[in-house]
Amino acid sequence: MFQTSKLRRVVLIIGSILAVALAFIAWSWYFTTSRLNAAARSFGIFPSPTEAMMTGIRDGYVGIQEARIVLAEPDTALGGGPHVWFVIACVWAESRVDGSAVGSPTHDFDFPGGYYVETKDGWVPMSEGSALFVGFWMKVFGLAGDGGGGEVIHEPPSKPVCVPKSTETPVPASETTTTALTKPLRVLFDDDGSRDGTTALFFLLSDPKVSVEAISMSYGEAHPAVYIQHIGRKLDEMEINMIPLGAGQDAPLAGSQAFPEWMRRDSNNFWGMPLPNPKKSYPVQDAAKLMVTIIHQSPQPVIIFVSGASTNLAQALQLDPDIRNNIEAVYMMGGAVYVSGNIQGLLPDSSNTVAEWNIYADPQAAKAVFESGLNIYLVPLDAANQVLVGKEDTSQWRAGGKTAQFAADIYDRIFKDWGTENAPIWDLMTAEIMTNPDSCRFQALHLDVVTADGKTAGQTALSSDSEPNANVCLEPDDALIKQTLIEVFSSSK
Repeated sequence: MFQTSKLRRVVLIIGSILAVALAFIAWSWYFTTSRLNAAARSFGIFPSPTEAMMTGIRDGYVGIQEARIVLAEPDTALGGGPHVWFVIACVWAESRVDGSAVGSPTHDFDFPGGYYVETKDGWVPMSEGSALFVGFWMKVFGLAGDGGGGEVIHEPPSKPVCVPKSTETPVPASETTTTALTKPLRVLFDDDGSRDGTTALFFLLSDPKVSVEAISMSYGEAHPAVYIQHIGRKLDEMEINMIPLGAGQDAPLAGSQAFPEWMRRDSNNFWGMPLPNPKKSYPVQDAAKLMVTIIHQSPQPVIIFVSGASTNLAQALQLDPDIRNNIEAVYMMGGAVYVSGNIQGLLPDSSNTVAEWNIYADPQAAKAVFESGLNIYLVPLDAANQVLVGKEDTSQWRAGGKTAQFAADIYDRIFKDWGTENAPIWDLMTAEIMTNPDSCRFQALHLDVVTADGKTAGQTALSSDSEPNANVCLEPDDALIKQTLIEVFSSSK
């Protein structure tokens, strides 16, 4: 009896220890993932710890005269491994954003430092107290990147660390880090589930100048709730899993001018592309509410990319008109100004020869966006019809990583399905122009969207008697656009 009781106590103690250990591991996983997701939502995801530091400086100071990294290295003292870095910078500026003075009685500069941890998607800022704990468990749970943080930087010890470069011998720009002051583009991506729109997304994910803050699907070629899951599965396959997803209503604000159902069925099947994790589902928010949240949370004005119907953006503006104050610009693929529309390309019996599909699908939403006062950059069919890519282009994209490979797969499939050697890149070129505005000459015009039913429904009608409400791309640089696509895709990881 005594031996049995003793054995039970031993088993109970061991069981209690295991239960506590398992509970601690579960809590560690929850703490690590929640802290990483919170940091990514609040501060963003960056290609390197130095870029993350410079972005924090841009957001934290007013009137920056100079800023440079003076230390960047893995923080071996914390034991976090190569995916935990510590970065220090020197900053000369007029003031901090809260109005407080820069510097102290003994110096005229600030000396900010920060910890950064590398997820598989990129680098996120982390408080000193969390860096060791989170950094360790990232490795345990397979969440950490490979520690490729970029150049290790140490200012030479023979000179003062924070001496303005203006007082030193000039250094070539290629050897300084001050060029990092160029702001990354914080982009909210909104598409309607088209193949060229999907390619545009993976182009933006390939470009280190771009931080995709959210991805949403609108009414259009796809059923939004279906297609956003396809995007979630593809992102998961590529280990891109910290971008929030949204889906809009499966109908326009008004009317019923829908894409042909055969096309929407094709989008349901992901256009015949291989679909990873077909039974897995991902959390999705209401697209308009997600837009409002991300826009308000962003520390700098965002850019909205719209390559489908404007339904989601129009609804976001209805929910909270104040989001306009933190939107830098809206880049839209849509409309036809001086050229014919493209409705008859899918509906041969239609009498509408003037509208373009993205506007036609929800004219009321497009009208609301054009009348919102936002800074709109429009790429209509006038420009989009001028730029085509072929296999000689996609073969060069394939020099890059997973995102580039997938983009090339999409267009090679288009060539096969259409039986052509080349194809237009409506949404993709709009994404390229957004990242490189020199790729097109814009003209300020006033466009009225026709919302009445009839053969001109969805037309973007030019009005010469009104103040401009859009910057319209009419003369794209075909060679520059295609070269930029090759450079970005081929150099992607």
